[in-house]
Amino acid sequence: MTHMSIRFIHKSAALCAIFASGLSTPLAFSAPPPGYVDASTFGFSATDATTALQSAINTGQNVFVPNMGSDWIVTPITLTHDNQEILFESGVVVSAKSGAFLGDEILFSAPDRQNVKMIGYGATLKMRKSDYTARFAFWP
Repeated sequence: MTHMSIRFIHKSAALCAIFASGLSTPLAFSAPPPGYVDASTFGFSATDATTALQSAINTGQNVFVPNMGSDWIVTPITLTHDNQEILFESGVVVSAKSGAFLGDEILFSAPDRQNVKMIGYGATLKMRKSDYTARFAFWP
């Protein structure tokens, strides 16, 4: 699989996102690819999927995030290991939990991590602007 990565880095050097582009087909799977743990098996909940996603990431293994048919609603997620891939299936939406991002928190952070990749052709990361703009009214 060939792809080109785009990086968005937070001012504190925490990783916000790396998403694949330029793939000829969306990433759709009937099961996790070999060598990946399925984040949904850690207890996916449509109302708060933080524990499932964070637990899968904490294993240090490569993580597959399947399209569950509803958003992965999360509080801030921390990438805790070097040399890890997070693979989002096409159609996955990871959404900030309402009320959980009232400061300068970001959806995914990777403090002091190296070689962490988030790949997700056709996946979406979604913040709730209204949750954090009231505190930082000077932001455009």
